[in-house]
Amino acid sequence: MTRLVHEFERLGNGGVLRLQRRCRSDFDLPQFDTLCESPVSFPMRGRPLIARGGRPFLNWLRRSINDERQVFERRIELRPSGVPDASGRLRAGMVEQLTAQAQPRSRLHGIQAGRAIAALAVVITHAVGQVIIEPPVHAHFFARYGVTLFFVISGYIMVVSTGPAAFDPLRFVKNRVRRIVPLYWIAVFLMAALTLLIPSVFRKTAFDAAEVVKALFFIPSYAEDGSIRPFLKLGWTLNFEMFFYLCFACLFAFTDIMRAALLSALFLFLIALGSVFDFQSAPLAFYTRIDTLGFVAGVWLAVATRRLPPLHKGNLLAAGFASLVIVAAILAYYEPIRDNPWTQIWVIIACALQVAVLAGAPRLGWSTPRSLEVAGDASYSIYLFHMFGVGLGALIIAKILPGSVWIAILVAALLGAMSGLAVYALLEARMNRWIRRMTDAKRQPNTPIRPLSPNDGL
Repeated sequence: MTRLVHEFERLGNGGVLRLQRRCRSDFDLPQFDTLCESPVSFPMRGRPLIARGGRPFLNWLRRSINDERQVFERRIELRPSGVPDASGRLRAGMVEQLTAQAQPRSRLHGIQAGRAIAALAVVITHAVGQVIIEPPVHAHFFARYGVTLFFVISGYIMVVSTGPAAFDPLRFVKNRVRRIVPLYWIAVFLMAALTLLIPSVFRKTAFDAAEVVKALFFIPSYAEDGSIRPFLKLGWTLNFEMFFYLCFACLFAFTDIMRAALLSALFLFLIALGSVFDFQSAPLAFYTRIDTLGFVAGVWLAVATRRLPPLHKGNLLAAGFASLVIVAAILAYYEPIRDNPWTQIWVIIACALQVAVLAGAPRLGWSTPRSLEVAGDASYSIYLFHMFGVGLGALIIAKILPGSVWIAILVAALLGAMSGLAVYALLEARMNRWIRRMTDAKRQPNTPIRPLSPNDGL
């Protein structure tokens, strides 16, 4: 047992954090999260933890520690820089660096493809709307489908990333804020600057300081046309996202299935209120809409994926086929059923089936195209910034080839997607790395861990 404690301590922060993530999926032991905040505390608090987990947890911990040791020891053999110092211990931070490089990055490749599809669907709708003054009603469906797919994926990812047991709500909120807010604020400030400098370019957006402030803090508000949308029109989906994150964080103390049940009850209650009362307040009218059920569908899908046996290949193919049939049927009759609440419910069902197929893509033997993975990584930038490229593309073709509608739509869509990819490569990816480095450095300073003596054994 003493040797186990020594091995645990020698893993370094990188290995310990990986053990923490693996424990979340294999054992209902939320105390392990607290324990891993400070690996030094293992000998002091490890005994009650192992007592609760029993022999299976002890055996799992021993195997996991051995796996992590083998990972970075193989890297040490391959990297001349990874050598122990005079005391025989690795230099501070070397273990974390080596294990991070040796461990393949865990990614849901199919889900990344889903993000790309959702973002590109929104781009297509806006490209059509930018070129055609009165676009066909069916063009609106693609944006509706893309946003709903985003919502389902968001609910799915939140459950997968937080695990089956309780989680740290402050860390959860911090991670979501640093992921969503910086880039969104840049987009809002850029739009504000452009509406001040070149207002004639914008057909429906005019600078309003009060609306800018509301947009920055995700407060729904009425626009001049009576619709509820923020200063940056695309930000209405982020208002829903932040509301969902807040509700999800408030349920941190429950298990995943209880969180799903409580979220379902809350959102269904709000939708019922919205159907009974005609709220004049923008936030009340906004957050009682049926759109929130997309998050609920994603949450339940992730819970089912974790707790039920995986779907067989035939079932996944049937789910994918059913989703395509639903989408085709909605498109065929979209104009008369556009505002029917059941239409949105069926769109949510189709998107949930597609997320289930995308999450199970490895079992189908499908490999995600690299282009879709890249677009999935950049989906947030594409969503926020594609309108700048779409507007530029439509303007260029209108000057060069007036009347070429389909060429204008194609060029506008391509430039919209490319502008988002450029923002991701030049700004978002670098900014996210810098923010993570700064915030993680404050939370986990790179200091050597106190060596344990045999007297510290369990």
